[in-house]
Formats: sequence, structure tokens, C-alpha cells
Amino acid sequence: MIEERSTAEGARGLCTIEGIGPWTAAVILIRGFGRLDTFPGNDSSVAANLALVAPGVTVDAEHITEMLGSQRGMLYFCLLLARLETRGEVGRASDVASVNVTAQDTTR
Repeated sequence: MIEERSTAEGARGLCTIEGIGPWTAAVILIRGFGRLDTFPGNDSSVAANLALVAPGVTVDAEHITEMLGSQRGMLYFCLLLARLETRGEVGRASDVASVNVTAQDTTR
């Protein structure tokens, strides 16, 4: 049902589900449906992640997302990647991936 709707309509529909607000709806649309024309605003980690990629610079995330237009969701992924990079988690296999590979190997 969400795939058939515009991003705005999909977000409104998701927000009718108890416990889902605008931020969660935006993340569901970006990560679950590939809707790059949305961005999870009012996210406290956005400012922190922007500081990772632009240290010492005051950045207006709302202005940047407006400039990015229909590709604003890419900023979400870039900021997520920056945070993971600072944690040393980029390029490292997750524990879940290791468990899944092991489980697949034993079932053959």
C-alpha cells in the first residue's frame, strides 16, 4: 500500500500507526522503501553526525536537505556512514552475518 502512495501520503499513513511518528516514518520510507526524497528531521544525531563530517562549522541541516531536493535521503546514509566509520565499523563483518554464514554452511 505504501509503495503505491507518494512519500508524503506514505508518511501520513505510517503515522496513523500507534508508536510511529514523523521521524520513524521517514526512516521506514528511506531504509525500507528507498524513498530518497525524505529525511528524518528533528533527529538529535543529525547535528552530531554533521559535526563529524564538518567539524567546527555551523551547518543548517534543514537548508542542506532543501538544497538536496529529491535526493535528501542520501544525506541520511552519508551521515550514518560517517558515524559508523568513526566507530571503526565500516568494512567489518557483523556478528549476525557470521552467524548466518555458519548456519548456511552447516545445512548444506
